[in-house]
Amino acid sequence: MKPKWFLNRKVEFFPFDIWIAGQAYVHGKNDAFPWRFKNIFFYYKNGYELSFRSMKNMADLKIVLQKEFSKKFVKKVGGAIKETSNALVRETYRAFKNKSAFNEHLDEFITAYENMLAIFQVPDHAQYLLPNADKKLLYEFGMMRDYAARNLAIAENYYRPRLGKTLKLPKKVALTLLPNEIKTWLNTGTLPKDIIKRKTNVIAVSTRETSILWNKKADAFFKKEYLQSRVLPRSKNLSGKIAYSGVVTGKVYIAFNDMDFRKIPKNAILICSMTRYTALPYIKKAAAIVTDQGGITCHAAILAREFKIPTITGTLHSTDIFKTGDLVEVDANQGIVRRL
Repeated sequence: MKPKWFLNRKVEFFPFDIWIAGQAYVHGKNDAFPWRFKNIFFYYKNGYELSFRSMKNMADLKIVLQKEFSKKFVKKVGGAIKETSNALVRETYRAFKNKSAFNEHLDEFITAYENMLAIFQVPDHAQYLLPNADKKLLYEFGMMRDYAARNLAIAENYYRPRLGKTLKLPKKVALTLLPNEIKTWLNTGTLPKDIIKRKTNVIAVSTRETSILWNKKADAFFKKEYLQSRVLPRSKNLSGKIAYSGVVTGKVYIAFNDMDFRKIPKNAILICSMTRYTALPYIKKAAAIVTDQGGITCHAAILAREFKIPTITGTLHSTDIFKTGDLVEVDANQGIVRRL
């Protein structure tokens, strides 16, 4: 059975964030690169989400990028990514200043978020889909995304704790609300009846509709659409791209969300889907880093070169194959992770 979905990332995102991202990837408006996905879905559990793209859509995107990728394209789209990330930070500060500002500027914040996310992942997709393209251009494009990633971290660190305070709700409850539910709470003081019971979530977005599922229905959708067709490598070893060389042996620590990253043991082998700027203070404790996703300018690769941490990116399945406590060797001279 051919896989239907491409797993793009496993990262800390909440239903509030996910709903905005879903609308951005399919319906977002940004003239710098108007191509959009037609089918995507997100699965949320335990403070992080798995983000999926249709394999057919990825194939279509590859064709588009092969035709358009050029110095002019990188300048245009990369410039727009930086510009819209600056706008997101401005709107975040404005909307989350106080409750009055939140009521007045929530829609502008959501629009700014969508405008940025609509094209934010294009450099990352280009590195994955066009591995033989001009490396210098790919690197330049990726660094423009990295600039926006820093701004995204600034925005998240600002609005996430303030959302709960503004709504006078616990942070996790506030982040589990969708934008329309937040407006209902503000206008009527009414929360969804199932708010306390919400544990897992699927938001599936197509050009025709957006479907929102919770708990058992979300789990069933995730199992049917992804788990049943997932094919994991049988080998005990995984290979990826070398971000910074070196050989390290140690015990694995798996991290997905902010709480996981905060608890990284000193000298652990950090294995994650991807690293983000919000987790920077804690990642420095790792002896080596291994990621599922990421190319030559992903945050893990930049961090590896800056702090001289042996790192392998783009293994695709490291968080599925290994578990916390496993003894492994990270051979970042050859780009191989070995279970010992």
